[in-house]
Amino acid sequence: MRHYIADLSVLRLLKDNYFPEIFKRLWKVIDERILNGTVVIIEPVYEEIKNGSEEDFLIQHLRKLKEYHGWSPAELPEGIEDVVRRITKKFEGRISYTGNEADPYIVGYALVKNKENKLFEYEYVVLTAEKYKPNSAKIPNMCEEFKVPYIFLRDFLKEIGYSDEK
Repeated sequence: MRHYIADLSVLRLLKDNYFPEIFKRLWKVIDERILNGTVVIIEPVYEEIKNGSEEDFLIQHLRKLKEYHGWSPAELPEGIEDVVRRITKKFEGRISYTGNEADPYIVGYALVKNKENKLFEYEYVVLTAEKYKPNSAKIPNMCEEFKVPYIFLRDFLKEIGYSDEK
């Protein structure tokens, strides 16, 4: 079974292009997966979302999930700080601290969880909208460097069998 660690870029892509008032079924499916833990939003991503405008849909939406369903962002696993240090050291000078501070944590979370869960047949995959860019610190670059699987929204929706048909 796959679990998907959501990057802020994919959450923004959903919010900006799949308007919740129009794509209600899609948001219901995403919410179900957030609530059952197969789509994971880690603390650093949640903090980036909270740093946005109070009127932002993502902030309001996640607060509703917390209030009405008891959802909370995933805590960071033990040992992640060492992994994040390795990632940031490898990409030193290329990570800008103006919005992608959570990226090494997202990749590190998948790396640590995949190592922990080999016996349980779980695979943690990074869900992102970022594209690979040579010599940069984009999530796909980090994932490829540390052999962490990643997936884009379109492939994720296909993989989970999502269709807007009833």
